Amino acid sequence: MVPNIEDLTPDAIIKLVEQFKSESRVSKLQEEHELLLVKEEIEGIDKQAEIKKLKQEISSLKRQKSGSSDETNLLIENFENQTILKERLEKLNQKRKTIQVEVYQALKDEYLTELNKLTQDLSVFLKKMEIARQQTQPLIQVLKFQIEELAVRRDVEELSEDDFNARDKELKSDLENKTNFLSALEFILKQVKK
Repeated sequence: MVPNIEDLTPDAIIKLVEQFKSESRVSKLQEEHELLLVKEEIEGIDKQAEIKKLKQEISSLKRQKSGSSDETNLLIENFENQTILKERLEKLNQKRKTIQVEVYQALKDEYLTELNKLTQDLSVFLKKMEIARQQTQPLIQVLKFQIEELAVRRDVEELSEDDFNARDKELKSDLENKTNFLSALEFILKQVKK
């Protein structure tokens, strides 16, 4: 829900805008995912190299098997079993990697959806600020005119000093408030458009 401009200080509005513009959550998630993929790839290469080495050792032992002892045959069998287990482990790691990619994509989609919603909220919020700025500018001109008119009326209609001072103070206070509000709006809009 977009908050009312009147309820926020300039600092609070700038902070809210920065929050809307931030893509750090998506960027951080993507960076972590890329690092994970690199790590998985390196580990996969290492495992493949290890499996290849074991297979080469098995082939070498099989070539020497002729006339070998039971102990040698058992060693070959153990090597074969170890290789099978390592291949199964590699397949499991590949499956885990696929699941991690799917989870990452789901999280990324969720964050991007949230970011799009925040961007839309920001757009609505900025339009409200622009409307408020456009409405405030003519009010300031009217107040300036009323202050000038009051000075003329004092001379022409001979307003009492007390009546003049009270009305003059009221108009100038209103003018100051609206001028400050307009300055704050223009400052915030300038910061957001950077």
